Formats: sequence, structure tokens, C-alpha cells
Amino acid sequence: CDQYQIPLVKNGVTAPQLVVVELGFYDSQTKDHLQAQTLSGQLIDFAVVEQIIVRPETPAPQPVPDVRLESAEFAQGVDLSGYALSNDPVQPGGELIVRLWWTAGGPLDSDYQVFAHLLDESGQLITQADGPSQDGAYPTAFWESGDVIVDERRFVIPEGATEGQTTLRVGFYRLQDGGRLSRVGSGMPPDSVEIPGPGIGG
Repeated sequence: CDQYQIPLVKNGVTAPQLVVVELGFYDSQTKDHLQAQTLSGQLIDFAVVEQIIVRPETPAPQPVPDVRLESAEFAQGVDLSGYALSNDPVQPGGELIVRLWWTAGGPLDSDYQVFAHLLDESGQLITQADGPSQDGAYPTAFWESGDVIVDERRFVIPEGATEGQTTLRVGFYRLQDGGRLSRVGSGMPPDSVEIPGPGIGG
């Protein structure tokens, strides 16, 4: 049984972060990898043997949201506690950055993706910014009770977007089957939170 110590850079981690432990072999002279084969016949250079969350000794100070929310709770103890917009209004062709403050009640039962849809005044989709929380750095299956996860969503506003007020609809879904995480209580819609978005144009 071989044992290896993998050093971590002190103060190199400022927030909880997923670390993937990979194992492989290589030729010390040529640096070529010795490939392995999966059960399906795929050749790989490394085998993933573990996924762990590394937490800082002293967490970095968290930014605070511009807008705090109440009654924006989802199943499994997730709460959208606030948000911030990078700019309001935003112009067609421009970029909008939305920060979402999620408060966790513990790990979710799956690695959920975050969906963030920007809707026009008639409820039609303008653009969207879906993906894993914090670009995969902190998956939802690893969240711990009391964690505050600041998640950034980037939108590019189409050139032909109609001027007017917008709404942001946000929530969670499973990548494998599209199933959404439901809201708690009488929130509408039943599987997302709607918050005021920026104006377009003007």
C-alpha cells in the first residue's frame, strides 16, 4: 500500500473548493503517460480516485448583496438570500453580471445546476446563464449547513433585444434528467424565484 502526501499552498484557498485527486503513471525519462482503460474501453491518462472539498483555515470576508430577500426558500434547505446586478440599465450587446447569494442547509442529494433566465416584459426568454454553482468549484452535493455561496452568472444581451424592464428567474435543475428543485411554501412559480432584472436600453 503506497501513501502519498500532497502539499497544499498555505493561504492558497480563500473559499471552499472542490479538489479532484487523480492517480496515474508516467515514464520518468520521456514523461509519457501510461494509459489505463476503463470498463467501456476508453483510454485515460489518469483515474479519479477521490473528490474532496478543501476549506480555508480563515475564510475570506464575504461581499454583501445589494438586495436581501425573504421567503425565497427551496427544498433541501437552500435559500436565495440576496442578489446584486452589475449594471442597470444594460444596453443591447452589453454584458450583465448577476451575483446570487445562496444559503445552504446541507448537501443536496445531487449535483444540481443553477439556471438563470432573463425574461422580457411579456415573459419571453431574452438570454440565459445556466451551469454548475461557481463554475463547478463548489458543487451542490458538497455544500454544508450554514454555507453562503456567492454564485456569479454572466449574460450577454442580444443586439436585437427589445427595450424595457426585465425579470430574472433562477433555480436549480438536475443535468441528467432536467428535474428541478422545488420551492418551499406557496412561492410562485413552484420551482424558481423571480427577481427584478435590469432595464434594457434607456
